[in-house]
Amino acid sequence: MLLLVVLIVFFGSLFQLLGLGLAGILTGGIEPLLESLSSGAFADLSFDERKALRAIQFFSTTGLFFAGPAVYAYLTLPDWSRSLGLDRRLSLKAMLIALVAMLLLSPAIEQLVNFSQFATQAMFSDSVNIQLREMMEASERTVTGLIRATHWTERLETLIVVACLPALAEEWLFRGVLQTELLKTRLQPLFALAISALVFAVFHLQPFHLLPLFVFGFLLGWIRWISGNLWYSIGLHFANNALVLFAMWYPERLGDTAELYLGYALAMAAGSLVLLCWFKRLFASA
Repeated sequence: MLLLVVLIVFFGSLFQLLGLGLAGILTGGIEPLLESLSSGAFADLSFDERKALRAIQFFSTTGLFFAGPAVYAYLTLPDWSRSLGLDRRLSLKAMLIALVAMLLLSPAIEQLVNFSQFATQAMFSDSVNIQLREMMEASERTVTGLIRATHWTERLETLIVVACLPALAEEWLFRGVLQTELLKTRLQPLFALAISALVFAVFHLQPFHLLPLFVFGFLLGWIRWISGNLWYSIGLHFANNALVLFAMWYPERLGDTAELYLGYALAMAAGSLVLLCWFKRLFASA
C-alpha cells in the first residue's frame, strides 16, 4: 500500500508539472494565469485561460488518480484486468436498474448535504468553520472556472475534464485498485468498502459534503463488489457528474430542488433500495 501512495504522489506531481507547462504554452506564460488563480478570479478568465485551467485539471486528475494506480496495478496484480473487474461485459438491464436506483437516491443525498453542513458547523469552532468555508469556496471557484463555456467545443472539453475523466480515473483508483487491495486483507468486505469510500470523500476536499460523498462512494463500491465489474461504477459516476454539470449549466431547466421534504426523500430512497436488491439478485443468480 505504501508503494501505491508513493506512485500517486510521484505521478500526480509529474503530471501537474506537465499540465502547468501546457497551460503556459496556451496562455503565453504561466505567471499571469497563476496570479488570476491565486486571486480567485475564476469567473473572469479569458478563453485561453479557461483552456489552460482545463489542461491543468486534465493532467492533475490523470496523474493523481490514473497513472500512479495504473503502474501499481501493472507491478502488483498478475492479471490486473480481471482483478479490477474490467474483463466483464456490461448488462444493459443491470446498468439501467443501478442508474434509476441512483437517481431515486438523489433526494436523500440532497438531504445529507444539508445535514452534513449543519453537523460540521456544530462540531467545530467558528474559526475552524471559517477555514472550512474558505476551502469550500476555493473549490467552488475552481469549478466555476472549469465549467464556464461560451462555445460548444468548450462544453465538450468540460464534459470530458469534469464528468468523464474523473469518473474513469477516480473509479480506477478508489473502486479499482484501492478497494481490490482492501478486500484482500482480513477486513470484512463492508469495512473495506467503507474505508475506500471515506478516502474517496476526503480526497474531494469538500468538508461540508463529506457525508454525502461517503454515501455515494460506498454505493459505487457496493455495486462494484456485488457485480465484480468496475464498468458499472464508472458508468454511474459519469452519469452523476454529467447530471450535476448539466444542472450547473442550465439551473432554470431543473427548477428549485432545495426545498425537498424528508418524507419524499425517504420514499424515493426506499424505492432505490428495492432496485438495488434487484440488482444484487441479478448477479447472485449469474
